[in-house]
Amino acid sequence: MINADNIIRNNRKLLTLTISNDGKLLIKAPTNMPEQTILNFVRQKQSWIESKQRMILNARNLHHSILSYNELLYLGTLYQPQFKDGLKQIEIEQGFINIPTKIKVDKVQKALIKWYRIQAEKALITRTEYFLQIMNLKCNTVRLIMQVGNL
Repeated sequence: MINADNIIRNNRKLLTLTISNDGKLLIKAPTNMPEQTILNFVRQKQSWIESKQRMILNARNLHHSILSYNELLYLGTLYQPQFKDGLKQIEIEQGFINIPTKIKVDKVQKALIKWYRIQAEKALITRTEYFLQIMNLKCNTVRLIMQVGNL
């Protein structure tokens, strides 16, 4: 189950259990709390721990094909990527996201991120204009700041 190495003790009042993004259990406990108390608490929460770890594992398996670019998710639909001759830019056609063959394999991820950002900008500006019209407001400029983590 767990050992004393999995427990982080520090100056705190509460015992906390956290499941990390990779599914590992992190236990933070007060410095003076007996180890048996900690182990009893973990046993009590075992079903919660296992359900969260299963949830993380299932999400990883489900999205593995997306994360490895075997499938691409766009507006709630999964598309197969395929390289196509004669294209100037990435485009969607009949269940495929077509990638120009002129894009080198090592640059595909960067090109897809750029394409997703352009598509997001188009959609966000369209929606902003829609809501401005509904609320009878005027706007001179729309400024988007896009940040992508862990890329």
